[in-house]
Amino acid sequence: MSQFLAQAPAGYLYDYTDQKILWLSAAGVLTTIMTVSTAVFATNNNFWLMVAVKLLQGAVTSFIPPGLNSITQGIVGAVGMTEQVAVNEMMNHLGTAIIVLTGSLIAFSLYPDIGVLFIVSPIACVGFLYFLNKIKPSDIDHDAAR
Repeated sequence: MSQFLAQAPAGYLYDYTDQKILWLSAAGVLTTIMTVSTAVFATNNNFWLMVAVKLLQGAVTSFIPPGLNSITQGIVGAVGMTEQVAVNEMMNHLGTAIIVLTGSLIAFSLYPDIGVLFIVSPIACVGFLYFLNKIKPSDIDHDAAR
């Protein structure tokens, strides 16, 4: 529910900011921190804390899709948007498959002690930040990105 409620304000933010890469990077890092904190702090005694963390994580995660789309449109324009989104989605699915394979191999090799499995999320976040920050802010036409 929180993701649904935060999606429109997130899109509005990306429409009017010139700091798209910074906001998207922050959303990725915060999402990763909350994923790892869920694994570290989840116990039977703090159910409501976990509910609050997941609500906040949903709101933060809602900043990722409009950020990716805003940057994409700012780089390729409206004409190239459809084709580029298709490429982005293909790469997203490939990345997800690699992350799931990595996590599965870690879980299989370490079973039953699979707590270290949550290291996959920070590793994926580092890759996300690396490639996101290869985009030069000057390559984004912020007027076209609206």
